[in-house]
Amino acid sequence: MKIYINGRFLSQRLTGVQRYAEELLKALNLLLEKDKTDSLSFEILAPRNIARRLSLSAIPLRLVGRLKGHLWEELELPFYARGSLLFNPCGAMPYFHQNQAITLHDAVVFAFPSHFPFAFRNARRVNQKFAARFARRIITDSFFSKQELIRLCGAKDDNVSVVYLGSEHILAEPADSSILEAHGLLGRPFVLSVSTLNRYKNFSAVSRLAALLKKSGQSAEVIAVGGVNMRVFGKSNWGDLSSVRHIGSPSTPQLRALYESAACFVFPSFYEGFGLPPLEAMACGCPVVASNVAAIPEVLGDAALYFDPSKDQDIFEKVRRVLEDPQLRKEMREKGLSRARKWTWEKCAKETFEIFKEIAS
Repeated sequence: MKIYINGRFLSQRLTGVQRYAEELLKALNLLLEKDKTDSLSFEILAPRNIARRLSLSAIPLRLVGRLKGHLWEELELPFYARGSLLFNPCGAMPYFHQNQAITLHDAVVFAFPSHFPFAFRNARRVNQKFAARFARRIITDSFFSKQELIRLCGAKDDNVSVVYLGSEHILAEPADSSILEAHGLLGRPFVLSVSTLNRYKNFSAVSRLAALLKKSGQSAEVIAVGGVNMRVFGKSNWGDLSSVRHIGSPSTPQLRALYESAACFVFPSFYEGFGLPPLEAMACGCPVVASNVAAIPEVLGDAALYFDPSKDQDIFEKVRRVLEDPQLRKEMREKGLSRARKWTWEKCAKETFEIFKEIAS
């Protein structure tokens, strides 16, 4: 059975959704290299304006069509994928193809509609409801997300499979400490936060945390990392980051250095279908202080210290507790490393591959 993969993500900026697609395909490629006898074969179909190429010996990449972006996905991709299963790993699927599987990471456009521009949220909501009705199988990141897709999108319980993500990609390359030197962070305590700047990510709480830490006399600076998609999120959704030092979007080796050097990692999001950054932090031995909502406790288990994301004082108290207790940091570091080892891209690929085999049979 031939399975085509929607490769539009290769033309997009690398955020969590694109990271999932790339790491899943890398791990799937390793499985196929080890077992060349399986009846399933894969091929990535992508537009010609891709920004990155994946070096995959068992999963070829074919550039097709003349269009790009959404038009390519809707008008040209179905033509080239005709007659086969089309897998869409990044949360959107074309309307004019009958045989599809899709990964829906969450239902945030239903849960927090006001946090997205009108056109974007409505297009995404229509597409997710379409996927819930017509996809051969929906893959999602957590049992929390599965229940959200059932409740908000009308997906059927037996058609939604939960497959957890991995985190070992953050350890694939040595840490690059140049970012610490460039920003004067070597040997200095700091609290790290990583996220895109959408209101449901609650980044304004990070700024208020920084102000409270400074007022209390704590020497730890708060460092924010992450990009912003102006087309999707809009400038009005940034929140107040005046008390935080924002240092842009580092490379993966630079991000690893930040995780490994931070006194703790804070994750104040109101909504997550999985929550990849805190798991990356745990894989690097960084203590994690996180929201007690959505899929975050499901993924992080007892390895994190939790707070109510709507209460600034609770966030502050939990972060201060970690900063002031070396023994607690040591215990959290050990628990975090153990927790991160539970979720791997190899496991994610094996479980996803089994889903494709079920569809094929």
